[in-house]
Amino acid sequence: MATTRNVVVKWGKNKFDLTVDLNDPVEVFKAQLYTVSGVPMERQKIMGVKGGTLKDGASWKALDIKEGQVLMMVGTAETIQEPIQKTVFVEDMAPSEVAAQMALLPPGIRNLGNTCYMNATIQFLHAIPELQTMLIQNPVRDNEMRSQLVKSLSSTFGMLNHSNQPIVPFEFYTCLRAAYPQFAEVDEKSKMPRQQDAEECWTSVFMSVIQQTQPNPIKEHFVGEYESRLT
Repeated sequence: MATTRNVVVKWGKNKFDLTVDLNDPVEVFKAQLYTVSGVPMERQKIMGVKGGTLKDGASWKALDIKEGQVLMMVGTAETIQEPIQKTVFVEDMAPSEVAAQMALLPPGIRNLGNTCYMNATIQFLHAIPELQTMLIQNPVRDNEMRSQLVKSLSSTFGMLNHSNQPIVPFEFYTCLRAAYPQFAEVDEKSKMPRQQDAEECWTSVFMSVIQQTQPNPIKEHFVGEYESRLT
């Protein structure tokens, strides 16, 4: 026995030929109607079935729908609004327009092998203008490993500020591993650098900045207070 019925739904001056699967819930049929008419399911009032109107949760088999049965729908379609600003895709833009848009984006940082944690740290610190100003005004001059790390951070900022292409932070990565050997760990099987924690990297680099540049006004931007109560 066939489990489908072809029905006709009239809506105003419109007429839709649809197929009803008797095993599907009523909501599937209403979804089809929404697709062809634009009338949201909650606004649809469908008449012409046994009992008067089609109710959610009803059984098609109990309604005894016949082949070619005519149903009536009442309801208001959704108002489709045109977007205020038309979407423009890169493929449709002139080369000069693409270049202008790319110039608005910060340059990326090449991954040197599981170094996303380091790249995230650099980008985060680069977003602090006061830190960049401080490093320029208070250059580090000694050759201690963590001083070299701070120097390389400043030069990495310079690369990011003067490039519209992804940079390769090899100097910074070398200094980071020398100053903090845990970031030089290698996986024994793959021989690739181990993935590290971004928060640990940020803390290590930031503490180096604080220790190697005195006085350090940047601490003022990271000072807060909290209160703990135990009841």
